[in-house]
Amino acid sequence: MKRILSACVEQTLVFETEADCQSCLRTYQRKRIHYKLLDKQTTLGGGVCIRIQREYNNYPIGDYFEPDR
Repeated sequence: MKRILSACVEQTLVFETEADCQSCLRTYQRKRIHYKLLDKQTTLGGGVCIRIQREYNNYPIGDYFEPDR
């Protein structure tokens, strides 16, 4: 039998505007979903592309969000 000790999802998200990006991140905060912003870039069309790690299905996040050494 297996048991999940910790889990994390890495996602790349593209938004049309900075406001859409901030709205998504506020939703994570409001829902108390832990996340770590890994990279943020502005696209040629004025959109925003972010890469994040976020908690998966309320599993413990282990040391995924520890500061980089």
